[in-house]
Formats: sequence, C-alpha cells, structure tokens
Amino acid sequence: MLTCKKTYNISTIKKDWISLQEKGGLHTPFQDYDYMKRTWKLLYPYYLKKNYMGKFYSFYDDGECVMIVPTAHYLRKRHAELLANVNGLNYCDVLVKDEKYIKPALAMMAQDYDTLNCNKVLESSVLYTALKDEVEISRTLNNVCINFGDDFEAYNKSLSKSTRQNLRTAYNRLNTDGKSLEFKVMVGGGRG
Repeated sequence: MLTCKKTYNISTIKKDWISLQEKGGLHTPFQDYDYMKRTWKLLYPYYLKKNYMGKFYSFYDDGECVMIVPTAHYLRKRHAELLANVNGLNYCDVLVKDEKYIKPALAMMAQDYDTLNCNKVLESSVLYTALKDEVEISRTLNNVCINFGDDFEAYNKSLSKSTRQNLRTAYNRLNTDGKSLEFKVMVGGGRG
C-alpha cells in the first residue's frame, strides 16, 4: 500500500532522496539531492516573494521510498508546480523507482491541489511517459545541443573574439580568487 509523507524541509528526506537516486530514480543532474538543496536555498527568497513554499512529497511502498515529488506550492491557492521551474534550470521532474507509482502518487497529491504544473519535463522522463496521454501538453520546446566533436580547440576557435575574451577573463578571475572550476560530462539518464 502506497503511503505519503509531506515536508517543507528537504533535509528531512535526504536519506530517502539519495537512496532513490542511487536506485536509478534520478533522471537528470538537476534532480541530484545536493543540487536541489542548493537550488532551494537560493530560490527561497524568490519563492516567498511570489507566495510559494517548497513542499516535498515522499511516497513509500512497504516502508521503502519509491517516489519523491519536489513542489513549489502557492500559499493561498490549491496550485503547485514542480520545484525549480525558473529560468536557469533546465529540467524539472520527479524521482521515481518505477512508473507504476506515478498515477497513484499524483492521485494522493490531488487532495492538496487542484492543479500541478509539470513544466520543463523531458519527453524521455518516466513522468512524461506515464502522463502524456492523460494531460494537456501546453507546448514543447527544443533545447540547444552543442556538439564539441573530438576537437574542443576547433569549437573554441569558432567562438567570437569577445566570447573567447570573456572566457579567458572568467578563468583568470577564478585563478586570482584561488577558486577552481571542474566540468563533468554526464552521459545517459541514470536509469540503468
């Protein structure tokens, strides 16, 4: 039997979140626990100004966390949206162990909300797959893909002179401030 817990503090579900993302519930890097926690801290003043509050739903089947839905809900309305639906964050989604939990979990959430906007959800998402035939899709967007190929230098030379200068300035500032920057390329959706 599916049960639900609700919290306004992401830290209280850290163990369940990390366990779920390690079991393959993570679909994009934007759902990583540490990323989401930092995002929530940065967005907190913004959300309060807009009369939102973060609310995290965790769903359990026989004591095991099987789904987490991070939401931002309006304080004075029965409306919510997936957390981090703001500019600068590419994707929103739920963490889920198996597609079979999505519809029952959302049905339980319907007791709290009249609407739940699921913006910025990838077509490859389990959430999208589970709901695409039952919900109104207001619009779809294409994302830009930059293909570096085998030669990053060739790509770098294709940038405008001012863009290359801005990059050099940023790297120099990092060095001056004693900071470092690391890029990681993530391949696949984490759903082994």
